[in-house]
Amino acid sequence: MDPAIARNVRKLEAARRGYGVEAMHTYGCKVGGMSSALCPAAPKRSVYSYAPRWDFVPSGRLEFHAGHPDSRTPLGADRTRFGLEDRLGRVFVKLEAIAQAAEDRRRAEEERRLAAVREAERRREAWKLAMHVAAVRYVEHTKAKALLDQIDRRQNAATIREFLKLASEKANTVEEKQWLEWAADYADAIAPFLQPLVAPEVAEPTVGDLGPFLDGWSPYGPEDRMYRH
Repeated sequence: MDPAIARNVRKLEAARRGYGVEAMHTYGCKVGGMSSALCPAAPKRSVYSYAPRWDFVPSGRLEFHAGHPDSRTPLGADRTRFGLEDRLGRVFVKLEAIAQAAEDRRRAEEERRLAAVREAERRREAWKLAMHVAAVRYVEHTKAKALLDQIDRRQNAATIREFLKLASEKANTVEEKQWLEWAADYADAIAPFLQPLVAPEVAEPTVGDLGPFLDGWSPYGPEDRMYRH
Protein backbone atom coordinates (compact mmCIF):
# COMPACT_ATOMS: atom_id res chain seq x y z
CA MET A 1 0.00 0.00 0.00
CA ASP A 2 1.17 3.49 -0.71
CA PRO A 3 2.33 5.07 2.61
CA ALA A 4 0.30 8.22 2.03
CA ILE A 5 -2.87 6.19 1.49
CA ALA A 6 -2.03 4.12 4.57
CA ARG A 7 -1.78 7.25 6.66
CA ASN A 8 -5.20 8.41 5.51
CA VAL A 9 -6.75 5.01 6.20
CA ARG A 10 -5.11 4.98 9.61
CA LYS A 11 -6.49 8.43 10.42
CA LEU A 12 -9.99 7.34 9.45
CA GLU A 13 -9.82 4.23 11.64
CA ALA A 14 -8.40 6.24 14.52
CA ALA A 15 -11.12 8.88 14.17
CA ARG A 16 -13.78 6.17 14.18
CA ARG A 17 -12.44 5.01 17.54
CA GLY A 18 -12.23 8.52 18.96
CA TYR A 19 -8.47 8.97 18.61
CA GLY A 20 -6.35 11.48 16.76
CA VAL A 21 -3.31 10.82 14.59
CA GLU A 22 -0.44 13.18 13.99
CA ALA A 23 3.01 12.89 12.50
CA MET A 24 5.97 12.74 14.87
CA HIS A 25 9.02 14.75 13.77
CA THR A 26 11.33 13.50 16.51
CA TYR A 27 12.85 10.12 17.13
CA GLY A 28 11.25 9.66 20.53
CA CYS A 29 7.82 8.05 20.55
CA LYS A 30 5.60 7.68 23.58
CA VAL A 31 4.32 4.30 24.70
CA GLY A 32 1.14 3.56 22.85
CA GLY A 33 2.29 5.45 19.76
CA MET A 34 2.28 3.78 16.40
CA SER A 35 4.71 3.96 13.50
CA SER A 36 4.64 2.58 10.00
CA ALA A 37 7.58 1.38 7.97
CA LEU A 38 8.27 -0.34 4.69
CA CYS A 39 9.35 -3.89 5.32
CA PRO A 40 12.70 -4.72 3.60
CA ALA A 41 12.98 -7.64 1.27
CA ALA A 42 15.64 -10.32 1.59
CA PRO A 43 19.14 -8.82 1.71
CA LYS A 44 21.27 -8.82 -1.44
CA ARG A 45 25.04 -9.20 -1.12
CA SER A 46 26.98 -6.28 -2.53
CA VAL A 47 29.85 -7.32 -4.78
CA TYR A 48 31.32 -3.85 -5.29
CA SER A 49 31.59 -2.44 -1.79
CA TYR A 50 32.37 -3.61 1.69
CA ALA A 51 30.55 -0.73 3.48
CA PRO A 52 27.72 -1.35 4.05
CA ARG A 53 28.11 -5.11 3.89
CA TRP A 54 24.45 -5.63 2.93
CA ASP A 55 21.96 -3.72 0.77
CA PHE A 56 18.23 -3.81 1.52
CA VAL A 57 15.63 -3.41 -1.19
CA PRO A 58 12.10 -2.23 -0.11
CA SER A 59 9.52 -4.93 -0.71
CA GLY A 60 6.53 -2.57 -0.81
CA ARG A 61 4.94 -4.24 2.24
CA LEU A 62 3.85 -1.88 4.99
CA GLU A 63 4.10 -2.70 8.71
CA PHE A 64 2.68 -0.98 11.80
CA HIS A 65 4.66 -1.09 15.04
CA ALA A 66 4.01 0.15 18.55
CA GLY A 67 6.61 2.90 18.81
CA HIS A 68 9.55 2.62 16.42
CA PRO A 69 10.20 -0.53 14.39
CA ASP A 70 12.42 -3.02 16.18
CA SER A 71 12.77 -6.74 16.63
CA ARG A 72 9.29 -7.11 18.11
CA THR A 73 6.40 -8.52 16.14
CA PRO A 74 4.56 -5.77 14.25
CA LEU A 75 1.00 -4.86 15.15
CA GLY A 76 -0.01 -5.56 11.58
CA ALA A 77 1.46 -5.89 8.10
CA ASP A 78 0.55 -6.35 4.46
CA ARG A 79 0.05 -9.96 3.48
CA THR A 80 -0.54 -11.78 0.21
CA ARG A 81 -4.21 -12.44 0.93
CA PHE A 82 -5.10 -9.10 2.53
CA GLY A 83 -3.81 -5.56 2.89
CA LEU A 84 -2.91 -3.76 6.05
CA GLU A 85 -5.95 -1.52 5.74
CA ASP A 86 -8.14 -4.60 6.25
CA ARG A 87 -6.50 -5.28 9.61
CA LEU A 88 -6.52 -1.80 11.10
CA GLY A 89 -9.22 -2.81 13.56
CA ARG A 90 -7.00 -5.54 14.95
CA VAL A 91 -4.04 -3.15 14.95
CA PHE A 92 -5.92 -0.69 17.15
CA VAL A 93 -7.10 -3.49 19.46
CA LYS A 94 -3.45 -4.46 20.02
CA LEU A 95 -2.44 -0.84 20.40
CA GLU A 96 -5.19 -0.25 22.97
CA ALA A 97 -4.00 -3.31 24.90
CA ILE A 98 -0.44 -1.95 24.91
CA ALA A 99 -1.65 1.45 26.04
CA GLN A 100 -3.85 -0.11 28.76
CA ALA A 101 -0.93 -2.21 30.03
CA ALA A 102 1.22 0.93 30.19
CA GLU A 103 -1.55 2.75 32.05
CA ASP A 104 -1.94 -0.16 34.47
CA ARG A 105 1.80 -0.09 35.17
CA ARG A 106 1.66 3.66 35.70
CA ARG A 107 -1.24 3.36 38.11
CA ALA A 108 0.43 0.51 39.99
CA GLU A 109 3.62 2.55 40.31
CA GLU A 110 1.64 5.57 41.47
CA GLU A 111 -0.20 3.42 44.02
CA ARG A 112 3.13 2.08 45.31
CA ARG A 113 4.44 5.62 45.58
CA LEU A 114 1.34 6.81 47.45
CA ALA A 115 1.47 3.75 49.71
CA ALA A 116 5.11 4.55 50.54
CA VAL A 117 4.12 8.15 51.33
CA ARG A 118 1.26 6.97 53.55
CA GLU A 119 3.52 4.49 55.32
CA ALA A 120 6.18 7.15 55.92
CA GLU A 121 3.52 9.50 57.32
CA ARG A 122 2.13 6.72 59.53
CA ARG A 123 5.58 5.97 60.89
CA ARG A 124 6.28 9.64 61.55
CA GLU A 125 3.01 10.07 63.48
CA ALA A 126 3.68 6.86 65.41
CA TRP A 127 7.21 8.04 66.18
CA LYS A 128 5.98 11.45 67.40
CA LEU A 129 3.49 9.70 69.69
CA ALA A 130 6.22 7.35 70.92
CA MET A 131 8.49 10.33 71.68
CA HIS A 132 5.70 12.01 73.66
CA VAL A 133 4.97 8.84 75.62
CA ALA A 134 8.70 8.31 76.20
CA ALA A 135 9.03 11.81 77.67
CA VAL A 136 6.16 11.09 80.09
CA ARG A 137 7.64 7.74 81.01
CA TYR A 138 11.03 9.36 81.59
CA VAL A 139 9.51 11.85 84.06
CA GLU A 140 7.64 9.08 85.88
CA HIS A 141 10.76 6.95 86.00
CA THR A 142 12.83 9.82 87.42
CA LYS A 143 10.26 10.56 90.13
CA ALA A 144 9.88 6.90 91.02
CA LYS A 145 13.63 6.56 91.27
CA ALA A 146 13.75 9.54 93.66
CA LEU A 147 10.91 8.08 95.75
CA LEU A 148 12.57 4.69 96.06
CA ASP A 149 15.80 6.46 96.99
CA GLN A 150 13.95 8.27 99.81
CA ILE A 151 12.55 4.97 101.05
CA ASP A 152 15.99 3.38 100.99
CA ARG A 153 17.47 6.32 102.88
CA ARG A 154 14.72 6.16 105.52
CA GLN A 155 15.33 2.44 106.03
CA ASN A 156 19.08 2.97 106.17
CA ALA A 157 18.71 5.84 108.67
CA ALA A 158 16.42 3.72 110.88
CA THR A 159 18.87 0.82 110.74
CA ILE A 160 21.77 3.13 111.67
CA ARG A 161 19.86 4.54 114.67
CA GLU A 162 18.98 1.04 115.88
CA PHE A 163 22.62 0.16 115.57
CA LEU A 164 23.63 3.28 117.56
CA LYS A 165 21.38 2.27 120.46
CA LEU A 166 23.08 -1.06 120.73
CA ALA A 167 26.58 0.26 120.09
CA SER A 168 26.37 3.20 122.55
CA GLU A 169 26.27 0.77 125.48
CA LYS A 170 29.65 -0.61 124.48
CA ALA A 171 31.36 2.59 123.37
CA ASN A 172 33.95 3.42 125.99
CA THR A 173 36.87 4.97 124.17
CA VAL A 174 37.01 8.44 122.63
CA GLU A 175 37.49 6.97 119.18
CA GLU A 176 34.39 4.79 119.51
CA LYS A 177 32.25 7.68 120.69
CA GLN A 178 33.51 9.87 117.82
CA TRP A 179 32.64 7.17 115.34
CA LEU A 180 29.12 6.82 116.74
CA GLU A 181 28.64 10.60 116.67
CA TRP A 182 29.58 10.66 113.00
CA ALA A 183 27.16 7.77 112.34
CA ALA A 184 24.34 9.70 114.06
CA ASP A 185 25.04 12.79 111.95
CA TYR A 186 25.05 10.64 108.81
CA ALA A 187 21.71 9.09 109.73
CA ASP A 188 20.22 12.57 110.14
CA ALA A 189 21.71 13.65 106.81
CA ILE A 190 20.17 10.83 104.81
CA ALA A 191 16.85 10.66 106.64
CA PRO A 192 14.17 12.00 104.27
CA PHE A 193 11.84 13.10 107.08
CA LEU A 194 14.39 15.64 108.28
CA GLN A 195 14.26 17.34 104.84
CA PRO A 196 11.41 18.91 102.83
CA LEU A 197 9.39 16.14 101.13
CA VAL A 198 9.00 17.51 97.63
CA ALA A 199 9.10 15.96 94.19
CA PRO A 200 12.50 16.19 92.54
CA GLU A 201 13.08 18.62 89.71
CA VAL A 202 13.24 16.70 86.44
CA ALA A 203 15.59 18.16 83.86
CA GLU A 204 14.67 18.25 80.17
CA PRO A 205 15.56 14.78 78.86
CA THR A 206 18.27 14.38 76.25
CA VAL A 207 17.90 12.18 73.18
CA GLY A 208 19.87 9.48 74.94
CA ASP A 209 17.59 9.68 78.00
CA LEU A 210 14.52 8.81 75.92
CA GLY A 211 16.03 5.80 74.15
CA PRO A 212 15.16 3.19 76.83
CA PHE A 213 11.51 4.29 76.83
CA LEU A 214 10.81 4.20 73.07
CA ASP A 215 10.07 0.47 72.71
CA GLY A 216 12.39 0.01 69.77
CA TRP A 217 11.93 3.38 68.05
CA SER A 218 14.98 5.50 67.43
CA PRO A 219 15.10 8.85 69.23
CA TYR A 220 16.72 10.28 66.08
CA GLY A 221 13.74 9.79 63.76
CA PRO A 222 11.26 7.23 62.42
CA GLU A 223 13.59 6.06 59.64
CA ASP A 224 16.76 5.66 61.66
CA ARG A 225 18.17 2.19 60.97
CA MET A 226 19.72 1.72 64.37
CA TYR A 227 16.30 0.66 65.60
CA ARG A 228 13.58 -1.52 64.15
CA HIS A 229 9.84 -1.20 64.74
